[in-house]
Amino acid sequence: MYSHIENCYLSKQSQRVYCQEHGLAYSTFQYWAKKYRKGHISNANPDTAPGFIAVRVQPDPQVFPSLENHTTISLQKYTTLMQG
Repeated sequence: MYSHIENCYLSKQSQRVYCQEHGLAYSTFQYWAKKYRKGHISNANPDTAPGFIAVRVQPDPQVFPSLENHTTISLQKYTTLMQG
């Protein structure tokens, strides 16, 4: 089943379409895809594995976007994300 998971990814088709074209039950595919992801994530480099990182949010009061019709929008509490 792992070969189907990899082939689906390489095909750039949605999982549902891939399953329909290959006569696979979508729920079964999802079950094995989850196992596949868990196995690959646990073996992945922690610096490149998907997940969450802590961020520090700081206000930037000097943001004044301008629209094409020269209407200006002033944002008083625009935030910038910085890795912390």
